[in-house]
Amino acid sequence: MHCLSPLSVLPFVLAACATNTSTDTSDTSDTSDTNDTSDTSDTSDTSVTTAEVRFLHLSPNAPAVDVFMDDETTAIATNLAFTEGSAYFTLPAATHTVKIAPTGMTPADAVLTINSLVLAKDKAYTAVAYDRLDSITGIALEDDLSGIASGDVRLQLTNTAGGIASMDLWDMAGPTRLVDNLAFGASMSVDGPAGAMVLGMDVNEDAVADELFTVPTLGTDTAVNVFLVKDATSVFLLTEKVNGAIGTLRPDTTN
Repeated sequence: MHCLSPLSVLPFVLAACATNTSTDTSDTSDTSDTNDTSDTSDTSDTSVTTAEVRFLHLSPNAPAVDVFMDDETTAIATNLAFTEGSAYFTLPAATHTVKIAPTGMTPADAVLTINSLVLAKDKAYTAVAYDRLDSITGIALEDDLSGIASGDVRLQLTNTAGGIASMDLWDMAGPTRLVDNLAFGASMSVDGPAGAMVLGMDVNEDAVADELFTVPTLGTDTAVNVFLVKDATSVFLLTEKVNGAIGTLRPDTTN
C-alpha cells in the first residue's frame, strides 16, 4: 500500500496551448504600368495550408484496421493492430471525415466514423480509436511542442481505459498529484523535469496508489503521449513519442 499526500508546490505544471492567430498582410499585387488599363492583379489565394495527423489503435478487442480519409476508397493507413500507430501524414488544414474499418474491408464497413476531425494550419495531431469494439469511439489530441522549458518534458495524459471512470495520477517521488479526477476519454498535459519516475494510479480517491508504473526517461525538451489502457490482462501505460516510438509499461505491483 502506498499512501499519498499532496504537496503545495508541484514539480509538474499544467501546460497551456497557444493558438497562432498571425496573418500575412503583405501586398503581392502587381502595380506595374503595361499600358493595359484592365486590372490583371491576381487576388486569389493559391497558398496551400497543411497539418499533420497520425493514427493510434487502442481498442483492445477490435481487429486490425485500415483508416480512410474523406471520400477516398484507398486507405491512408493500413493493418494497424491494437497498440500500433502510424506515421504522420500531411493533409490539408480543414475539417475531415475519418472512417476506420477492419483491415481488407471498405469504408462502407467502418466500425468507427469521425465526421468532424478539425486539422488546424501547421498543427500536428494524434487521432486515437479506443474502448471496446461495441462502444468504440475516437479522440484527436494536438501534439503541441510549444513553450516547453529547457530540460523539461511534456506528458499528455489520456484515460482510454474502459471501466476506469476516473483516476488520479501521482509522481511518487513527492508524492505529488499530477492529475486529479481524469475522466474516461479526457486528456490533460503537464510539464516537468525530464527523467525517470514512478507513477502511481489511484482510481478511488483514497490517496492510495492502486498501481505503480516505473517510467524510464522519455526524452528532454519534447512532448510524449501517455495513455492509460486496459486489456484482458490488466491496465497499463502506453507511451508514444513524437518520432513514433511506442512503449508499453505494465504495473510494477498490484496493491
